[in-house]
Amino acid sequence: VSQSRYRPSKKTLPQVFLDGGEKNFVIIEGQISSIGQRNGDTISWQVNGEKITDHLQTFLIDEPLLVTKKAKDENELEQMLKLERGTLIKFTGIIKKPPLPRNPKAFDYRNYLLLQNIVAIVEVGREEPVLKKGQVFHLLVLTDHLRDHWSQQLEKVFSSYSAALMKSMLLGERKAISYEIEEDYQDLGIIHILARIVTGK
Repeated sequence: VSQSRYRPSKKTLPQVFLDGGEKNFVIIEGQISSIGQRNGDTISWQVNGEKITDHLQTFLIDEPLLVTKKAKDENELEQMLKLERGTLIKFTGIIKKPPLPRNPKAFDYRNYLLLQNIVAIVEVGREEPVLKKGQVFHLLVLTDHLRDHWSQQLEKVFSSYSAALMKSMLLGERKAISYEIEEDYQDLGIIHILARIVTGK
């Protein structure tokens, strides 16, 4: 997939944060624009970044970011999963570039994010809180509630393995795909098919 499909926004993330700024903590404010995805003790969201502050200055941005947060315990994880689209949040984290594939057949995660105009991952530490600053109306929240309902129905009908595949194909639930399922597709050399099914691209 060509990286030329990436369309930068008018107020992009300053390049300095992508060129060696990975070791510096920054404060980011923005709006959650996707449902939370759980992977073990980590949850991730797509966040429309609006403001970023380092130890020198503050930048106003309009940049989609992938934000990951390690939870201290199950209770915090459940609270983080309740954050809906449109939630205004503030957090401290480290900006990193998405990793490149380790071998020619591996899933190209960097290009996968570029197709969604995401050029950076922000990692929030286990001890760092994600502060809720407010809530704005987001139409897709209604869709998310319907998806949750049908997800529960699929779990009642299918085995856990089949339900995960069905939820990913029918509902676009990336979080439903376990590491074991991804590994099966990786071994068969068709991980790209799974990625296209989930993203619809």
